[in-house]
Amino acid sequence: MSAHAEQKENPVSDANRIHISITGSPETRYSARWRVTQNGEIQEYQEDNGTVPADYTYEGEALEGTVSMLSEGRLEIDIAKGGNRSRSATQGKGGTLQINVSGN
Repeated sequence: MSAHAEQKENPVSDANRIHISITGSPETRYSARWRVTQNGEIQEYQEDNGTVPADYTYEGEALEGTVSMLSEGRLEIDIAKGGNRSRSATQGKGGTLQINVSGN
Protein backbone atom coordinates (compact mmCIF):
# COMPACT_ATOMS: atom_id res chain seq x y z
CA MET A 1 0.00 0.00 0.00
CA SER A 2 1.55 3.29 -1.05
CA ALA A 3 1.46 6.16 1.39
CA HIS A 4 1.39 8.59 -1.51
CA ALA A 5 -1.60 7.11 -3.37
CA GLU A 6 -4.87 8.97 -3.49
CA GLN A 7 -7.96 7.51 -5.14
CA LYS A 8 -9.90 9.89 -7.36
CA GLU A 9 -13.20 8.05 -6.77
CA ASN A 10 -12.88 8.71 -3.03
CA PRO A 11 -10.99 11.99 -2.64
CA VAL A 12 -9.31 12.70 0.67
CA SER A 13 -10.98 15.62 2.44
CA ASP A 14 -8.65 18.39 3.57
CA ALA A 15 -9.72 17.80 7.18
CA ASN A 16 -8.39 14.22 7.08
CA ARG A 17 -5.34 14.76 4.86
CA ILE A 18 -2.12 14.55 6.84
CA HIS A 19 0.91 15.76 4.89
CA ILE A 20 4.41 15.22 6.27
CA SER A 21 7.40 17.00 4.76
CA ILE A 22 10.89 16.01 5.94
CA THR A 23 13.68 18.44 5.09
CA GLY A 24 17.02 19.42 6.55
CA SER A 25 20.65 18.71 5.74
CA PRO A 26 20.92 17.06 2.30
CA GLU A 27 21.20 13.26 2.37
CA THR A 28 20.53 13.04 6.12
CA ARG A 29 19.27 9.51 6.81
CA TYR A 30 16.40 8.65 9.18
CA SER A 31 13.98 5.90 10.13
CA ALA A 32 10.31 6.63 10.71
CA ARG A 33 7.30 4.72 12.02
CA TRP A 34 3.82 6.19 11.52
CA ARG A 35 0.53 4.99 13.05
CA VAL A 36 -2.48 6.50 11.29
CA THR A 37 -5.98 6.21 12.80
CA GLN A 38 -8.89 6.35 10.32
CA ASN A 39 -12.47 5.39 11.25
CA GLY A 40 -11.26 3.57 14.37
CA GLU A 41 -8.74 1.46 12.44
CA ILE A 42 -4.97 1.82 12.79
CA GLN A 43 -2.61 1.46 9.84
CA GLU A 44 1.13 1.30 10.43
CA TYR A 45 3.77 2.50 7.98
CA GLN A 46 7.52 2.22 8.34
CA GLU A 47 10.50 3.76 6.56
CA ASP A 48 13.72 2.04 7.63
CA ASN A 49 16.27 4.09 5.68
CA GLY A 50 14.78 7.36 4.41
CA THR A 51 16.82 10.31 3.16
CA VAL A 52 16.10 14.04 3.16
CA PRO A 53 14.06 15.42 1.45
CA ALA A 54 10.89 13.29 1.64
CA ASP A 55 7.12 13.78 1.60
CA TYR A 56 4.35 11.50 2.86
CA THR A 57 0.57 11.94 2.62
CA TYR A 58 -1.90 9.87 4.65
CA GLU A 59 -5.64 9.95 5.24
CA GLY A 60 -6.74 9.81 8.85
CA GLU A 61 -8.07 11.55 11.93
CA ALA A 62 -4.89 11.07 13.95
CA LEU A 63 -1.21 10.30 13.48
CA GLU A 64 1.45 9.11 15.89
CA GLY A 65 5.03 8.94 14.75
CA THR A 66 8.60 8.38 15.79
CA VAL A 67 11.45 9.64 13.63
CA SER A 68 15.05 8.74 14.50
CA MET A 69 18.19 10.07 12.86
CA LEU A 70 20.53 7.44 11.42
CA SER A 71 23.31 9.85 10.40
CA GLU A 72 24.74 13.22 11.32
CA GLY A 73 22.84 16.27 10.05
CA ARG A 74 19.62 18.11 10.79
CA LEU A 75 16.00 17.01 10.27
CA GLU A 76 13.03 19.35 10.08
CA ILE A 77 9.56 17.83 10.03
CA ASP A 78 6.55 19.86 8.93
CA ILE A 79 3.09 18.32 9.39
CA ALA A 80 -0.08 19.86 7.97
CA LYS A 81 -3.62 18.66 8.75
CA GLY A 82 -6.91 20.47 8.29
CA GLY A 83 -5.35 23.92 8.05
CA ASN A 84 -3.12 23.39 11.11
CA ARG A 85 0.65 23.14 10.84
CA SER A 86 3.30 21.82 13.23
CA ARG A 87 7.10 21.95 12.91
CA SER A 88 9.71 19.96 14.80
CA ALA A 89 13.46 19.66 14.37
CA THR A 90 16.38 17.63 15.70
CA GLN A 91 20.01 17.19 14.82
CA GLY A 92 22.79 14.69 15.43
CA LYS A 93 22.88 10.94 14.93
CA GLY A 94 20.48 9.24 17.35
CA GLY A 95 18.22 12.29 17.70
CA THR A 96 14.55 11.25 17.98
CA LEU A 97 11.26 13.09 17.53
CA GLN A 98 7.89 11.90 18.89
CA ILE A 99 4.98 13.28 16.88
CA ASN A 100 1.25 13.28 17.70
CA VAL A 101 -1.47 14.86 15.58
CA SER A 102 -5.17 14.46 16.38
CA GLY A 103 -8.55 16.07 15.88
CA ASN A 104 -9.63 18.22 12.96
